[in-house]
Amino acid sequence: MSGRLCREREQSRKPNQTRRRRDNSLARLRLFERYVLDADDASPKTSYKALAAEFDISTSDVTNYLALARREFRRIVLEKLRELTATDDEFRREARALLGVDPQ
Repeated sequence: MSGRLCREREQSRKPNQTRRRRDNSLARLRLFERYVLDADDASPKTSYKALAAEFDISTSDVTNYLALARREFRRIVLEKLRELTATDDEFRREARALLGVDPQ
């Protein structure tokens, strides 16, 4: 196959890959919303197995997606917290109070 045909084939795949990534990101966001944000404190959390069935994915995908979402959430919160605090000591205190972690 010529170099030009290979490049054309690759270019034709990119929109589909971008769409799949966007759909996948949206599905992960919906999963995070469903598990964390929509949770009612009075009722027990939905199991990963139930979420897997609801989203038509494997239980290990639920585990991985939620772990990624939690990491990203913490990263964003810490980034914003860094912007809002005046000193490193204040940043660490606030991070511990909000997230229960001692940031590095």
